[in-house]
Amino acid sequence: MTSNEIGFPQKGKEQEAEKILVKVKYLILFRLLVATFLLGLTLYFQGSRYDSFLSLPVVYLSLLAGSLFFFTAIFALYLKYVKNPVLFAYGQLLFDTIFVTLIILFTGGITSIFSFGYMIVIIIAATILSRRGSLIIASASCILYGTILDLQYYGAFQYMLPPELTYTSPAPSGNYLYTLLVTSSAFYLVAYMSSHLTEELKKSKVQLKAKQKDLAELEMLNKNIVQSINSGLITLDNNFRIIYFNRAASEIIGVERLSYLLNTPVEEIFPSIVNYLPTSGDQAQTWDTRTSRGEMEFVRNDGKKLFLGFSLSRLRGTQGEQYGHILVFQDLTLLKKMEQQVKHMERLALAGEMAAVVAHEIKNPLASMSGSIQMLKNELELNPLQNRLMEIVSREIDRLNSLVREFSLLTKTRSGAPQKINVNKVISDTLTILRSNWEVISKVKIVSEVEKNLEINADPQQLQQVLWNLFTNAVEAMPDGGT
Repeated sequence: MTSNEIGFPQKGKEQEAEKILVKVKYLILFRLLVATFLLGLTLYFQGSRYDSFLSLPVVYLSLLAGSLFFFTAIFALYLKYVKNPVLFAYGQLLFDTIFVTLIILFTGGITSIFSFGYMIVIIIAATILSRRGSLIIASASCILYGTILDLQYYGAFQYMLPPELTYTSPAPSGNYLYTLLVTSSAFYLVAYMSSHLTEELKKSKVQLKAKQKDLAELEMLNKNIVQSINSGLITLDNNFRIIYFNRAASEIIGVERLSYLLNTPVEEIFPSIVNYLPTSGDQAQTWDTRTSRGEMEFVRNDGKKLFLGFSLSRLRGTQGEQYGHILVFQDLTLLKKMEQQVKHMERLALAGEMAAVVAHEIKNPLASMSGSIQMLKNELELNPLQNRLMEIVSREIDRLNSLVREFSLLTKTRSGAPQKINVNKVISDTLTILRSNWEVISKVKIVSEVEKNLEINADPQQLQQVLWNLFTNAVEAMPDGGT
């Protein structure tokens, strides 16, 4: 008989063989315990039945027990040399079946109380070799038990056994056939039921292992998710004591391990959070977690000051029961610094806009003052001192005008994005500023000839600056006047 003939699985052969060998080891140990108990009990009753323990039935049972222990020891020593665990398991089970047959033979045959021993062997066969093995052992048990009944029915024991062990049939012949049929049916029923239960148990074990594996993977996934998030997470019990924390929490708080903080009230770590917690048990029942969102300052052990944003919510089970609370917090220190920088930039931008408006408002009066000074200087007869003072005023007005113009350039917002503009309007505005200078209009004649409704895509501020540079350069190039 090969391993394929007895249904040995091809997949995972070595692993399955190892499992069978382990079960055979337990079978050998179980055999010793059961045999010792049953034979000891038998010797007790047989000793009380006979006058001496040296009577032949007692001696035979003692020899049978000694043989059982002897062969069991040999089998135990042979375990490490087994190459085919399946065949070895069949041999062990057949040996047990023969041993049960001998016990029945020496204890009354059809009247023996040990016929249930076959069922024990069949159940063990189902656990080791599954359904096929249990049916084979059940068939062997039926054959051996039927052989005993046949020998007893035909009186063959008186020729095979000593007179002390010879017993006659105590029952009518019909009882033998009935006993054999009922017992054989019981053997096969036990084989089928035990193998079925064994297979179901194996399936349940496989499913249980799969579920345990899935559960372990799910737990690991949940743990990795909790440990991987950047926000700090602390789990609290109903008394707001710490029972769990993730890696980000320890990094934000600034300690390598928070284990010494377990069962510590959360307000001892975050004193500012006490204003968001209920102060009594009644308040805890009606406590609204929507109000438990806020920001707080936190000073680490190294003296670093942090600004934390947090959210405190209830931790509930599948049935809605409350297990505790969850505190989620995040380091907002960098964000707060960025907000302050943005606000500072906004204030600077506002100041720049106001300065640009002020500069624009100053420019027009300066142009008027400059033109007025030039007009007075040309129309009035001034003495040298007055002429000198006029020149000083004109020079200072020009200096202020230059400063205002440069400041206006600095405060202008240069988007760099071109837009559709009217060239006539830009040129007209630039020439208006140029005409406000009396020194210019006194030397140069300004004539504007531009196509009407001329529109281009450009930056109006940059275009005006280009035109201003061109016009001022043209004026400087004509010191004796021109058009």
